[in-house]
Amino acid sequence: LKRVDFSEVIFRAPVDFEGAKFMGNVDYTRARFDYRANFQNSEFRKTVVFKGATFNDSVDFSNAEFSGTTSFHKTDFKKIAPFFFNSKLYEDTILSTEEGLWPNTPSINSENHERAYARLRRYMTDIKKPDEEMFFHKLEMREKSSSQGRASSFMIKAYDRISVFGQSIYRPMGGLVGLILFGAILFWACDNSKTPVIDRLMWSISNSIPLVRLSSIV
Repeated sequence: LKRVDFSEVIFRAPVDFEGAKFMGNVDYTRARFDYRANFQNSEFRKTVVFKGATFNDSVDFSNAEFSGTTSFHKTDFKKIAPFFFNSKLYEDTILSTEEGLWPNTPSINSENHERAYARLRRYMTDIKKPDEEMFFHKLEMREKSSSQGRASSFMIKAYDRISVFGQSIYRPMGGLVGLILFGAILFWACDNSKTPVIDRLMWSISNSIPLVRLSSIV
């Protein structure tokens, strides 16, 4: 009924809080869960903090209800993405967007990870947090790549490499610059005239970016 302090506690066995009701603040700061943790159908009426906690196995918050500020800041999900299916998350919910804290490498859990990340992405969409939404979309797509056919998987991975699923500006810009330089080198190798190098570069830009006409020679 009052404040509960599990900070820095190490749980060396499976933990089952299914259906538990925490009426006061709950603190799991830097707690470590070595095995699965079950919080299904649990209720957190006030603030709950998992800051810096580590989950070395699965954790399930499905159908849980959070009615106060909820913090998963710097929480480390080592192997399995957390489940929040049908959960009622509080608007002031903090989830870290550092890749090292999430199991984003395709594995035997890819299908479950994809579903878990899709749920978090939809939640971030609902509360209007575009940066977090894009982060979970990225993790979702990376997991999806391992469950698709070869062609689809290749395209998804290529999209990731080229632009991190539309989130990177520098990668596509760098690719365009590389393409222009490659074109300039081809013009230099195939043209034996004494055309200035700058003109060859202009030719390459004009051919690489059709809307830009820096030279009448194409």
